[in-house]
Amino acid sequence: MALMNFKYKALPRKDGPSRKTPTIPLTFIGPGDAIDIVAILDSGADISVLPLEIGEQLGLSLTKGKGPCTGIGGDVETSEDHVRVKITQGHGNYNFEIPVKVVLDRKCNIPVLIGREGFFEEFEITFDERRERISLKKVARE
Repeated sequence: MALMNFKYKALPRKDGPSRKTPTIPLTFIGPGDAIDIVAILDSGADISVLPLEIGEQLGLSLTKGKGPCTGIGGDVETSEDHVRVKITQGHGNYNFEIPVKVVLDRKCNIPVLIGREGFFEEFEITFDERRERISLKKVARE
């Protein structure tokens, strides 16, 4: 299995200066479109989260599983769906489906977050804060 390494990237923050964050480049594949995105790998998030504009562009259902979702910023209205994600680097090329919540509030300024469900069980993941990098190693399915 190929080992993939990604350097943290500086992302702007609404509450202060930019800060290096554990990010990975992914392609999100929906029924309507595919989008290349640099997403934050968030070990504290149960599920992946997309802003409304990304959900719309991908052609996701914005009415399925509607309800509140609670996170660090409080409650927001979301819908639930699934997307395929593709992650590629060197000899590693993986494509699988993950559940997502789409934040339905246009005013909610949230980045794309990759949560644990559907993604973390695909890889052995190492966060190396000192070197500011993430390592992903695909795990064999039993």
